[in-house]
Amino acid sequence: MNKLESILHKHKRPVKVAEVSNAPQCTRVRLTPQSRTLASGKPGATTRVSHLRSLSLDIAAELGVRSVNIATNEEGIWLEVPKTKPDLVLARDLRPGLNMSLPVVLGVGVQGETVGFDLSEASTPHALVAGTTGSGKSILLHSIIRGLCANTDYMNTYLVLIDTHSHESEAGSLKNHDGLGVWRESAHVCRAVTTAREALVYLEAATSMVRERYSNSSSSQKYVFVIDELADLLSHPEYGDDIQAELIWLLANARKQGVHIIAATQRPSSDVTKGLLKANFPVRIGMTVASAIDSRIILDWSGAERLHGRGDGLVKIGAEVTRFQGAWVDDGDAQSVLRRAAPQEKEVVVEKKSKKGPLWSQIIKWWKREV
Repeated sequence: MNKLESILHKHKRPVKVAEVSNAPQCTRVRLTPQSRTLASGKPGATTRVSHLRSLSLDIAAELGVRSVNIATNEEGIWLEVPKTKPDLVLARDLRPGLNMSLPVVLGVGVQGETVGFDLSEASTPHALVAGTTGSGKSILLHSIIRGLCANTDYMNTYLVLIDTHSHESEAGSLKNHDGLGVWRESAHVCRAVTTAREALVYLEAATSMVRERYSNSSSSQKYVFVIDELADLLSHPEYGDDIQAELIWLLANARKQGVHIIAATQRPSSDVTKGLLKANFPVRIGMTVASAIDSRIILDWSGAERLHGRGDGLVKIGAEVTRFQGAWVDDGDAQSVLRRAAPQEKEVVVEKKSKKGPLWSQIIKWWKREV
């Protein structure tokens, strides 16, 4: 790393390379700040983190990479240089933490640790994901679904997948990684929803179930809604307002009754993630986004705009932000969770008063034993 020392010495911000470590998405270099030498031969100011951050674009240009990141922890100052091709992290190689009821495994951290959280915990009941095309957002959703299917009992955990852009892909085929419908034959999946109207029906069914659980006894059965392209649902001309109202209510009230929501969007603009909707997502996951403004909207701080795509992400839980490399899911991973026997279906009637007419009934099928 003599080249890095030379670059910073040329900019009169001297450092020493103390350590070099390998992370899945980048090479990490721990720097020891040095004092610059004045013309008189006396020591001058010591290089600070702010100096390095102000030079990050110059450092990236001279190293021949798109960007570099300056991070700090208890060990000191780290310069993170992206790899041309990130290391492949396989979902099947990751194990959730002990005593997790609803484990969401995201990937591997910069120190090789498994990064994830438990949806059943009171502090992490819902998650919001944002990332542009090519950031790895869709692959991350596949990894989350695969992890829930592989690490939970299908008799107690049920998934509703909402993806209005889902292609009619062959179940279990992840060739294009572009539709949640590939998981529709999993024993965990109640339904793979492809229209806004049907999404509203299922959200209303969840609301009815939560209200009944509050008035009666609670249940150990858990329900996870995985929503891709939240912005499209909320901007739907006919059902968007109703979907937003149902989501806000569920986000605020459903966690104690075992209903959890993981939503993703390409556009983390303020009109999509506004007010109560954003406030009720305690877990925020930022993949690569277009600007620092988008990063601050999703994570409440900048940084996601400097990620390098292909699964490079940041997860914010409380005040702690952790960088991770998202896991890859292949067809073999999908098939391993699709071979389980499916439980019997049960029909549930949900009634809703239409704005244009009388009550209508929508038959939906829940793979569960109670409403």
